[in-house]
Amino acid sequence: MSVKALEKKGESGPEEFTANDYNRWYTILSRPYSRAKGRAFLREFLSGVTVSLAQVPEAVAFAFTAGVDPIVGLQAAWIMCLLTGLFGGAPGMISGATGALAVVLPAFIDEFGVGYLFYAVIMMGIIQTILGLIGAGKLVRLIGTPVMIGFVDGLAIVIGLAQFHSFKGDCPSDNSTDSDLRLLSAGGGNSDSCWLDGATLGWQFFLVVVTMLTVWLLPRLTTALPSSLAGILLATAFEFALVRPTGFSTPLVEDLASVEGSFPIPIWLDNEYKNLLPSLADSETWKACLPIAVTLAVIGLVESLMTLQLVGDITQKEVFPRQECLAQGFANIVTGMFGGMGGCAMIGQSMINVKSGGWTRISSATAGTMLLLILLVAYPLINKIPIAALAGVMFMVVIGTFEWGTFRLLFDALMPAKWRNKTNRHSKVKRSDVFIIVLVTVIAVVLNLAYAVGAGIALSAIIFAWDRGNAFVSNHVYLNSELKPIQNEDVSSVE
Repeated sequence: MSVKALEKKGESGPEEFTANDYNRWYTILSRPYSRAKGRAFLREFLSGVTVSLAQVPEAVAFAFTAGVDPIVGLQAAWIMCLLTGLFGGAPGMISGATGALAVVLPAFIDEFGVGYLFYAVIMMGIIQTILGLIGAGKLVRLIGTPVMIGFVDGLAIVIGLAQFHSFKGDCPSDNSTDSDLRLLSAGGGNSDSCWLDGATLGWQFFLVVVTMLTVWLLPRLTTALPSSLAGILLATAFEFALVRPTGFSTPLVEDLASVEGSFPIPIWLDNEYKNLLPSLADSETWKACLPIAVTLAVIGLVESLMTLQLVGDITQKEVFPRQECLAQGFANIVTGMFGGMGGCAMIGQSMINVKSGGWTRISSATAGTMLLLILLVAYPLINKIPIAALAGVMFMVVIGTFEWGTFRLLFDALMPAKWRNKTNRHSKVKRSDVFIIVLVTVIAVVLNLAYAVGAGIALSAIIFAWDRGNAFVSNHVYLNSELKPIQNEDVSSVE
Protein backbone atom coordinates (compact mmCIF):
# COMPACT_ATOMS: atom_id res chain seq x y z
CA MET A 1 0.00 0.00 0.00
CA SER A 2 1.34 3.42 -0.93
CA VAL A 3 1.56 6.50 1.27
CA LYS A 4 -1.11 8.21 -0.82
CA ALA A 5 -3.47 5.31 -0.20
CA LEU A 6 -2.95 5.64 3.53
CA GLU A 7 -3.52 9.38 3.39
CA LYS A 8 -6.80 8.83 1.61
CA LYS A 9 -7.89 6.66 4.51
CA GLY A 10 -6.84 9.32 6.98
CA GLU A 11 -4.14 7.06 8.43
CA SER A 12 -1.28 9.49 8.75
CA GLY A 13 1.63 8.87 11.08
CA PRO A 14 2.55 10.69 14.27
CA GLU A 15 3.53 14.08 12.93
CA GLU A 16 5.14 15.13 16.20
CA PHE A 17 8.05 12.74 15.62
CA THR A 18 11.16 13.90 13.80
CA ALA A 19 13.29 11.64 11.61
CA ASN A 20 15.85 11.24 14.40
CA ASP A 21 13.25 10.49 17.05
CA TYR A 22 11.63 7.86 14.85
CA ASN A 23 14.45 5.34 15.30
CA ARG A 24 14.62 5.58 19.10
CA TRP A 25 12.68 3.18 21.28
CA TYR A 26 12.32 5.82 23.98
CA THR A 27 10.83 8.42 21.62
CA ILE A 28 7.69 9.17 23.63
CA LEU A 29 8.95 8.41 27.14
CA SER A 30 11.86 10.86 26.85
CA ARG A 31 9.60 13.87 26.19
CA PRO A 32 8.05 16.13 28.81
CA TYR A 33 4.48 15.18 29.55
CA SER A 34 1.82 16.72 27.35
CA ARG A 35 -1.51 15.73 25.92
CA ALA A 36 0.18 14.91 22.63
CA LYS A 37 2.60 12.64 24.46
CA GLY A 38 -0.26 10.89 26.26
CA ARG A 39 -2.20 10.34 23.05
CA ALA A 40 0.90 9.08 21.25
CA PHE A 41 1.77 6.65 24.01
CA LEU A 42 -1.81 5.34 24.21
CA ARG A 43 -1.91 4.85 20.45
CA GLU A 44 1.38 2.94 20.48
CA PHE A 45 0.34 0.81 23.47
CA LEU A 46 -3.06 -0.15 22.02
CA SER A 47 -1.49 -0.95 18.68
CA GLY A 48 0.98 -3.29 20.38
CA VAL A 49 -1.81 -5.02 22.31
CA THR A 50 -3.80 -5.53 19.11
CA VAL A 51 -0.82 -7.09 17.35
CA SER A 52 -0.08 -9.41 20.28
CA LEU A 53 -3.64 -10.74 20.27
CA ALA A 54 -3.49 -11.29 16.52
CA GLN A 55 -0.15 -13.09 16.76
CA VAL A 56 -1.22 -15.77 19.25
CA PRO A 57 -3.35 -17.87 16.88
CA GLU A 58 -0.86 -17.50 14.05
CA ALA A 59 2.07 -18.56 16.26
CA VAL A 60 0.19 -21.68 17.38
CA ALA A 61 -0.88 -22.47 13.82
CA PHE A 62 2.63 -22.04 12.44
CA ALA A 63 3.94 -24.33 15.18
CA PHE A 64 1.60 -27.09 14.02
CA THR A 65 2.61 -26.42 10.41
CA ALA A 66 6.26 -26.93 11.41
CA GLY A 67 5.45 -30.06 13.41
CA VAL A 68 6.40 -28.76 16.87
CA ASP A 69 4.49 -28.06 20.09
CA PRO A 70 2.59 -24.75 20.30
CA ILE A 71 4.89 -23.55 23.08
CA VAL A 72 7.82 -23.60 20.61
CA GLY A 73 5.99 -21.23 18.28
CA LEU A 74 4.83 -18.96 21.09
CA GLN A 75 8.36 -18.69 22.53
CA ALA A 76 9.64 -17.64 19.11
CA ALA A 77 6.81 -15.13 18.74
CA TRP A 78 7.45 -13.09 21.89
CA ILE A 79 11.26 -13.24 21.79
CA MET A 80 11.49 -12.25 18.13
CA CYS A 81 8.87 -9.52 18.51
CA LEU A 82 10.47 -7.98 21.60
CA LEU A 83 14.13 -8.04 20.54
CA THR A 84 13.66 -6.96 16.91
CA GLY A 85 11.19 -4.34 18.12
CA LEU A 86 13.86 -2.83 20.35
CA PHE A 87 16.86 -3.15 18.04
CA GLY A 88 15.55 -3.70 14.47
CA GLY A 89 16.02 -1.53 11.41
CA ALA A 90 12.48 -0.13 11.25
CA PRO A 91 10.51 0.90 14.36
CA GLY A 92 7.02 -0.49 14.33
CA MET A 93 7.97 -3.58 12.32
CA ILE A 94 6.75 -6.86 13.83
CA SER A 95 8.63 -10.17 13.85
CA GLY A 96 7.63 -13.60 15.09
CA ALA A 97 7.12 -17.21 14.07
CA THR A 98 6.26 -17.19 10.36
CA GLY A 99 4.96 -19.52 7.70
CA ALA A 100 7.97 -18.89 5.48
CA LEU A 101 10.17 -20.71 8.00
CA ALA A 102 7.56 -23.15 9.27
CA VAL A 103 6.96 -24.78 5.89
CA VAL A 104 10.60 -25.90 5.49
CA LEU A 105 10.87 -27.50 8.94
CA PRO A 106 8.59 -30.60 9.02
CA ALA A 107 10.92 -32.94 7.13
CA PHE A 108 13.91 -31.85 9.21
CA ILE A 109 12.06 -32.27 12.51
CA ASP A 110 10.67 -35.67 11.49
CA GLU A 111 14.20 -36.88 10.76
CA PHE A 112 16.22 -35.30 13.56
CA GLY A 113 13.86 -34.03 16.26
CA VAL A 114 13.28 -30.77 18.07
CA GLY A 115 16.68 -30.81 19.81
CA TYR A 116 18.44 -30.40 16.49
CA LEU A 117 15.99 -27.63 15.59
CA PHE A 118 17.12 -25.41 18.45
CA TYR A 119 20.77 -25.70 17.43
CA ALA A 120 19.79 -25.02 13.81
CA VAL A 121 17.99 -21.84 14.90
CA ILE A 122 21.05 -20.69 16.85
CA MET A 123 23.23 -21.33 13.78
CA MET A 124 20.66 -19.45 11.70
CA GLY A 125 21.04 -16.44 13.96
CA ILE A 126 24.83 -16.57 13.78
CA ILE A 127 24.70 -16.68 9.96
CA GLN A 128 22.32 -13.71 9.86
CA THR A 129 24.60 -11.77 12.20
CA ILE A 130 27.59 -12.43 9.95
CA LEU A 131 25.60 -11.38 6.89
CA GLY A 132 24.62 -8.19 8.69
CA LEU A 133 28.23 -7.40 9.63
CA ILE A 134 29.41 -7.72 6.01
CA GLY A 135 26.56 -5.54 4.75
CA ALA A 136 24.63 -8.27 2.94
CA GLY A 137 21.38 -6.48 3.69
CA LYS A 138 21.99 -4.19 0.73
CA LEU A 139 21.71 -7.21 -1.58
CA VAL A 140 17.93 -7.02 -1.21
CA ARG A 141 18.13 -4.55 -4.09
CA LEU A 142 18.88 -7.53 -6.34
CA ILE A 143 15.45 -8.99 -5.61
CA GLY A 144 13.23 -7.67 -8.37
CA THR A 145 9.46 -7.41 -8.33
CA PRO A 146 8.91 -10.68 -10.28
CA VAL A 147 10.99 -12.58 -7.71
CA MET A 148 9.05 -11.00 -4.84
CA ILE A 149 5.72 -11.90 -6.45
CA GLY A 150 6.85 -15.47 -7.05
CA PHE A 151 8.11 -15.67 -3.47
CA VAL A 152 4.81 -14.66 -1.88
CA ASP A 153 2.80 -16.83 -4.30
CA GLY A 154 4.93 -19.87 -3.55
CA LEU A 155 4.79 -19.18 0.17
CA ALA A 156 0.99 -18.94 0.08
CA ILE A 157 0.65 -22.23 -1.81
CA VAL A 158 2.98 -24.10 0.53
CA ILE A 159 1.19 -22.81 3.64
CA GLY A 160 -2.17 -23.73 2.12
CA LEU A 161 -1.11 -27.28 1.26
CA ALA A 162 0.21 -27.79 4.78
CA GLN A 163 -3.21 -27.03 6.28
CA PHE A 164 -4.82 -30.10 4.70
CA HIS A 165 -3.01 -32.20 7.31
CA SER A 166 -5.61 -30.88 9.74
CA PHE A 167 -8.17 -33.10 7.98
CA LYS A 168 -6.04 -36.24 8.26
CA GLY A 169 -4.90 -38.58 11.01
CA ASP A 170 -2.81 -41.67 11.49
CA CYS A 171 -4.54 -44.72 10.06
CA PRO A 172 -6.01 -46.75 12.93
CA SER A 173 -5.23 -50.38 13.53
CA ASP A 174 -7.78 -53.10 12.80
CA ASN A 175 -9.13 -53.09 16.34
CA SER A 176 -9.39 -49.29 16.72
CA THR A 177 -12.58 -47.27 16.57
CA ASP A 178 -13.56 -44.09 14.77
CA SER A 179 -12.87 -42.10 17.90
CA ASP A 180 -9.31 -43.42 17.89
CA LEU A 181 -8.83 -41.93 14.44
CA ARG A 182 -10.10 -38.56 15.60
CA LEU A 183 -7.56 -38.40 18.40
CA LEU A 184 -4.78 -39.51 16.08
CA SER A 185 -5.24 -36.53 13.81
CA ALA A 186 -1.97 -35.04 15.05
CA GLY A 187 -0.10 -37.32 12.72
CA GLY A 188 -1.16 -35.80 9.45
CA GLY A 189 2.16 -35.50 7.71
CA ASN A 190 3.23 -39.10 7.20
CA SER A 191 2.63 -41.33 4.21
CA ASP A 192 0.26 -43.63 6.16
CA SER A 193 -2.16 -40.85 7.12
CA CYS A 194 -5.87 -41.22 6.40
CA TRP A 195 -8.73 -38.80 6.06
CA LEU A 196 -10.83 -38.39 9.19
CA ASP A 197 -14.14 -40.23 9.31
CA GLY A 198 -17.11 -38.60 7.62
CA ALA A 199 -18.82 -36.93 10.58
CA THR A 200 -15.62 -35.61 12.15
CA LEU A 201 -14.38 -34.42 8.77
CA GLY A 202 -17.66 -32.58 8.24
CA TRP A 203 -17.44 -30.81 11.59
CA GLN A 204 -13.80 -29.93 10.89
CA PHE A 205 -14.82 -28.36 7.60
CA PHE A 206 -17.67 -26.49 9.32
CA LEU A 207 -15.34 -24.94 11.92
CA VAL A 208 -12.84 -23.94 9.22
CA VAL A 209 -15.59 -22.16 7.30
CA VAL A 210 -16.87 -20.42 10.46
CA THR A 211 -13.37 -19.14 11.22
CA MET A 212 -12.72 -17.97 7.66
CA LEU A 213 -16.04 -16.15 7.38
CA THR A 214 -15.44 -14.40 10.70
CA VAL A 215 -11.94 -13.29 9.68
CA TRP A 216 -13.33 -12.01 6.38
CA LEU A 217 -16.49 -10.28 7.61
CA LEU A 218 -15.55 -8.82 11.00
CA PRO A 219 -13.17 -6.08 9.69
CA ARG A 220 -16.08 -4.77 7.63
CA LEU A 221 -18.04 -4.21 10.83
CA THR A 222 -15.41 -3.24 13.40
CA THR A 223 -11.66 -3.26 13.92
CA ALA A 224 -11.87 -3.15 17.72
CA LEU A 225 -11.11 -6.89 17.94
CA PRO A 226 -8.53 -8.72 15.77
CA SER A 227 -10.51 -10.77 13.29
CA SER A 228 -8.32 -13.87 13.58
CA LEU A 229 -8.80 -13.90 17.36
CA ALA A 230 -12.56 -13.44 16.97
CA GLY A 231 -12.69 -16.29 14.46
CA ILE A 232 -10.93 -18.65 16.84
CA LEU A 233 -13.15 -17.64 19.76
CA LEU A 234 -16.31 -18.24 17.71
CA ALA A 235 -15.07 -21.60 16.40
CA THR A 236 -14.16 -22.66 19.94
CA ALA A 237 -17.64 -21.67 21.12
CA PHE A 238 -19.23 -23.76 18.35
CA GLU A 239 -17.00 -26.71 19.28
CA PHE A 240 -18.24 -26.82 22.88
CA ALA A 241 -21.79 -25.51 22.37
CA LEU A 242 -22.71 -27.38 19.19
CA VAL A 243 -20.29 -30.10 18.10
CA ARG A 244 -19.61 -31.88 21.41
CA PRO A 245 -23.25 -31.89 22.62
CA THR A 246 -24.12 -33.88 19.46
CA GLY A 247 -21.71 -36.64 20.48
CA PHE A 248 -18.85 -35.71 18.17
CA SER A 249 -15.60 -33.83 18.70
CA THR A 250 -12.77 -32.39 16.68
CA PRO A 251 -9.13 -32.36 17.83
CA LEU A 252 -8.03 -29.55 20.15
CA VAL A 253 -4.58 -28.13 20.77
CA GLU A 254 -4.30 -30.16 23.98
CA ASP A 255 -4.98 -33.37 22.05
CA LEU A 256 -1.79 -32.79 20.12
CA ALA A 257 0.45 -31.05 22.66
CA SER A 258 -0.61 -29.27 25.82
CA VAL A 259 0.66 -25.71 26.35
CA GLU A 260 1.95 -25.01 29.86
CA GLY A 261 2.59 -21.51 31.13
CA SER A 262 6.12 -21.18 32.50
CA PHE A 263 8.83 -18.59 32.15
CA PRO A 264 11.33 -19.74 29.51
CA ILE A 265 14.69 -21.09 30.61
CA PRO A 266 17.73 -22.05 28.49
CA ILE A 267 17.30 -25.39 26.72
CA TRP A 268 20.38 -26.82 28.46
CA LEU A 269 18.60 -26.40 31.82
CA ASP A 270 15.12 -27.44 30.66
CA ASN A 271 14.32 -31.03 31.68
CA GLU A 272 12.01 -31.35 28.67
CA TYR A 273 14.73 -30.61 26.14
CA LYS A 274 18.17 -31.21 27.62
CA ASN A 275 18.06 -34.96 26.92
CA LEU A 276 17.03 -34.30 23.31
CA LEU A 277 20.00 -32.07 22.46
CA PRO A 278 22.73 -33.58 20.31
CA SER A 279 26.42 -33.12 21.02
CA LEU A 280 28.01 -30.14 19.29
CA ALA A 281 31.30 -32.06 19.33
CA ASP A 282 29.76 -34.58 16.93
CA SER A 283 30.33 -33.68 13.29
CA GLU A 284 27.00 -35.29 12.39
CA THR A 285 25.23 -32.56 14.35
CA TRP A 286 26.82 -29.88 12.18
CA LYS A 287 26.12 -31.83 8.99
CA ALA A 288 22.45 -32.09 9.96
CA CYS A 289 21.92 -28.54 11.24
CA LEU A 290 24.07 -26.33 9.03
CA PRO A 291 22.22 -26.84 5.69
CA ILE A 292 18.79 -26.11 7.20
CA ALA A 293 20.29 -23.18 9.14
CA VAL A 294 21.54 -21.60 5.90
CA THR A 295 18.12 -22.12 4.30
CA LEU A 296 16.32 -20.58 7.28
CA ALA A 297 18.76 -17.64 7.41
CA VAL A 298 18.27 -16.80 3.73
CA ILE A 299 14.49 -17.13 3.82
CA GLY A 300 14.24 -15.16 7.05
CA LEU A 301 16.36 -12.27 5.79
CA VAL A 302 14.61 -12.14 2.43
CA GLU A 303 11.19 -11.81 4.05
CA SER A 304 12.49 -9.41 6.71
CA LEU A 305 14.19 -7.10 4.22
CA MET A 306 11.14 -7.16 1.95
CA THR A 307 9.01 -6.14 4.92
CA LEU A 308 11.58 -3.49 5.85
CA GLN A 309 11.27 -1.90 2.41
CA LEU A 310 7.48 -1.97 2.58
CA VAL A 311 7.37 -0.32 6.01
CA GLY A 312 9.83 2.32 4.83
CA ASP A 313 7.69 3.05 1.78
CA ILE A 314 4.56 3.47 3.89
CA THR A 315 6.07 5.56 6.68
CA GLN A 316 8.37 7.54 4.37
CA LYS A 317 11.11 7.08 6.98
CA GLU A 318 14.67 5.85 6.56
CA VAL A 319 15.16 2.16 7.32
CA PHE A 320 18.40 0.34 8.09
CA PRO A 321 18.94 -3.06 6.43
CA ARG A 322 22.23 -3.75 8.24
CA GLN A 323 20.66 -3.04 11.62
CA GLU A 324 17.73 -5.29 10.76
CA CYS A 325 20.02 -8.18 9.80
CA LEU A 326 21.91 -7.85 13.07
CA ALA A 327 18.70 -7.66 15.11
CA GLN A 328 17.22 -10.70 13.35
CA GLY A 329 20.40 -12.65 13.97
CA PHE A 330 20.59 -11.71 17.65
CA ALA A 331 16.89 -12.48 18.20
CA ASN A 332 17.16 -15.90 16.55
CA ILE A 333 20.20 -16.81 18.64
CA VAL A 334 18.25 -16.01 21.81
CA THR A 335 15.16 -17.77 20.43
CA GLY A 336 17.07 -20.98 19.82
CA MET A 337 18.65 -20.81 23.27
CA PHE A 338 15.22 -20.57 24.93
CA GLY A 339 13.39 -23.20 22.90
CA GLY A 340 11.81 -21.29 20.03
CA MET A 341 11.40 -22.31 16.39
CA GLY A 342 13.02 -19.18 14.97
CA GLY A 343 11.32 -16.39 13.12
CA CYS A 344 11.55 -13.32 10.92
CA ALA A 345 9.56 -10.21 10.06
CA MET A 346 5.83 -10.61 9.46
CA ILE A 347 4.42 -8.57 6.60
CA GLY A 348 0.79 -8.83 7.67
CA GLN A 349 1.34 -8.04 11.35
CA SER A 350 3.67 -5.17 10.48
CA MET A 351 0.97 -3.63 8.32
CA ILE A 352 -1.58 -4.03 11.14
CA ASN A 353 0.77 -2.26 13.54
CA VAL A 354 1.66 0.63 11.23
CA LYS A 355 -1.93 1.25 10.16
CA SER A 356 -3.03 1.15 13.81
CA GLY A 357 -0.63 3.97 14.67
CA GLY A 358 2.37 1.92 15.85
CA TRP A 359 5.20 3.93 14.32
CA THR A 360 7.81 3.64 17.08
CA ARG A 361 9.57 0.92 19.02
CA ILE A 362 7.10 1.21 21.89
CA SER A 363 4.36 -0.58 19.92
CA SER A 364 6.50 -3.55 18.87
CA ALA A 365 8.08 -3.86 22.34
CA THR A 366 4.60 -3.77 23.87
CA ALA A 367 3.46 -6.54 21.51
CA GLY A 368 6.36 -8.78 22.54
CA THR A 369 5.80 -8.17 26.24
CA MET A 370 2.06 -8.84 25.95
CA LEU A 371 2.76 -12.10 24.11
CA LEU A 372 4.86 -13.27 27.04
CA LEU A 373 2.11 -12.34 29.51
CA ILE A 374 -0.47 -14.20 27.40
CA LEU A 375 1.80 -17.25 27.32
CA LEU A 376 2.17 -17.21 31.12
CA VAL A 377 -1.47 -16.53 31.99
CA ALA A 378 -3.77 -17.58 29.14
CA TYR A 379 -2.32 -21.01 28.33
CA PRO A 380 -5.42 -22.95 29.59
CA LEU A 381 -7.51 -21.17 26.95
CA ILE A 382 -4.98 -21.90 24.21
CA ASN A 383 -5.25 -25.62 24.98
CA LYS A 384 -8.99 -25.56 24.19
CA ILE A 385 -8.63 -24.12 20.68
CA PRO A 386 -9.85 -26.48 17.90
CA ILE A 387 -7.22 -27.35 15.32
CA ALA A 388 -9.78 -26.56 12.62
CA ALA A 389 -9.92 -22.94 13.82
CA LEU A 390 -6.16 -22.58 13.40
CA ALA A 391 -6.40 -24.07 9.93
CA GLY A 392 -9.09 -21.53 9.08
CA VAL A 393 -6.84 -18.68 10.18
CA MET A 394 -4.03 -20.04 8.04
CA PHE A 395 -6.28 -20.37 4.99
CA MET A 396 -7.12 -16.67 5.37
CA VAL A 397 -3.39 -15.92 5.66
CA VAL A 398 -2.96 -17.77 2.37
CA ILE A 399 -5.69 -15.71 0.70
CA GLY A 400 -4.15 -12.48 1.96
CA THR A 401 -0.60 -13.50 1.03
CA PHE A 402 -1.16 -14.70 -2.52
CA GLU A 403 -0.78 -12.02 -5.19
CA TRP A 404 -4.00 -12.62 -7.12
CA GLY A 405 -2.97 -10.17 -9.84
CA THR A 406 -0.54 -12.87 -10.98
CA PHE A 407 -3.32 -14.51 -12.99
CA ARG A 408 -4.03 -11.26 -14.84
CA LEU A 409 -0.34 -10.81 -15.62
CA LEU A 410 -0.13 -14.38 -16.87
CA PHE A 411 -3.25 -14.00 -19.01
CA ASP A 412 -2.08 -10.73 -20.54
CA ALA A 413 1.39 -12.11 -21.26
CA LEU A 414 -0.03 -15.12 -23.11
CA MET A 415 -2.57 -13.10 -25.09
CA PRO A 416 -1.44 -12.14 -28.63
CA ALA A 417 -0.95 -8.41 -29.25
CA LYS A 418 -3.84 -8.31 -31.76
CA TRP A 419 -6.28 -9.64 -29.15
CA ARG A 420 -4.98 -7.26 -26.48
CA ASN A 421 -5.54 -4.30 -28.78
CA LYS A 422 -9.09 -5.40 -29.53
CA THR A 423 -9.92 -5.76 -25.84
CA ASN A 424 -8.04 -2.59 -24.79
CA ARG A 425 -5.76 -4.55 -22.46
CA HIS A 426 -2.53 -2.59 -22.36
CA SER A 427 -1.16 -3.88 -19.06
CA LYS A 428 1.08 -6.59 -20.53
CA VAL A 429 4.40 -7.06 -18.80
CA LYS A 430 7.45 -8.73 -20.29
CA ARG A 431 6.97 -12.43 -20.77
CA SER A 432 10.36 -13.02 -19.20
CA ASP A 433 9.10 -11.39 -15.98
CA VAL A 434 6.02 -13.60 -15.97
CA PHE A 435 8.25 -16.64 -16.54
CA ILE A 436 10.35 -15.64 -13.50
CA ILE A 437 7.20 -15.37 -11.37
CA VAL A 438 6.05 -18.85 -12.43
CA LEU A 439 9.52 -20.37 -12.01
CA VAL A 440 10.03 -18.96 -8.51
CA THR A 441 6.56 -20.13 -7.46
CA VAL A 442 7.08 -23.67 -8.77
CA ILE A 443 10.53 -24.04 -7.18
CA ALA A 444 9.17 -22.73 -3.88
CA VAL A 445 6.48 -25.42 -3.89
CA VAL A 446 8.62 -28.29 -5.16
CA LEU A 447 11.89 -27.51 -3.33
CA ASN A 448 11.96 -24.59 -0.89
CA LEU A 449 11.80 -20.81 -0.74
CA ALA A 450 15.56 -20.26 -0.51
CA TYR A 451 16.24 -22.14 -3.75
CA ALA A 452 13.34 -20.29 -5.37
CA VAL A 453 14.73 -16.85 -4.53
CA GLY A 454 18.23 -17.84 -5.64
CA ALA A 455 16.97 -19.18 -8.97
CA GLY A 456 14.83 -16.08 -9.52
CA ILE A 457 17.73 -13.68 -8.86
CA ALA A 458 20.06 -15.69 -11.14
CA LEU A 459 17.54 -15.80 -14.00
CA SER A 460 16.76 -12.09 -13.58
CA ALA A 461 20.46 -11.28 -13.85
CA ILE A 462 20.83 -13.38 -17.01
CA ILE A 463 17.80 -11.75 -18.65
CA PHE A 464 19.01 -8.28 -17.65
CA ALA A 465 22.45 -8.95 -19.16
CA TRP A 466 20.85 -10.28 -22.36
CA ASP A 467 18.56 -7.24 -22.70
CA ARG A 468 21.43 -4.82 -22.07
CA GLY A 469 23.53 -6.61 -24.65
CA ASN A 470 20.77 -6.35 -27.24
CA ALA A 471 20.24 -2.68 -26.42
CA PHE A 472 23.97 -2.01 -26.87
CA VAL A 473 24.09 -3.75 -30.24
CA SER A 474 20.91 -2.06 -31.51
CA ASN A 475 22.32 1.39 -30.72
CA HIS A 476 25.73 0.85 -32.36
CA VAL A 477 26.88 0.26 -35.91
CA TYR A 478 30.10 -0.86 -37.55
CA LEU A 479 31.91 1.93 -39.48
CA ASN A 480 35.19 0.96 -41.12
CA SER A 481 35.39 -2.17 -38.95
CA GLU A 482 34.93 -0.13 -35.76
CA LEU A 483 31.89 -0.33 -33.47
CA LYS A 484 30.55 3.21 -32.99
CA PRO A 485 27.35 4.56 -31.40
CA ILE A 486 24.53 5.86 -33.57
CA GLN A 487 23.81 9.53 -32.91
CA ASN A 488 20.29 10.46 -34.04
CA GLU A 489 20.68 9.16 -37.54
CA ASP A 490 19.07 6.45 -39.59
CA VAL A 491 21.15 3.30 -39.81
CA SER A 492 20.14 2.89 -43.44
CA SER A 493 21.85 6.16 -44.27
CA VAL A 494 25.20 4.97 -43.03
CA GLU A 495 27.38 3.87 -45.94
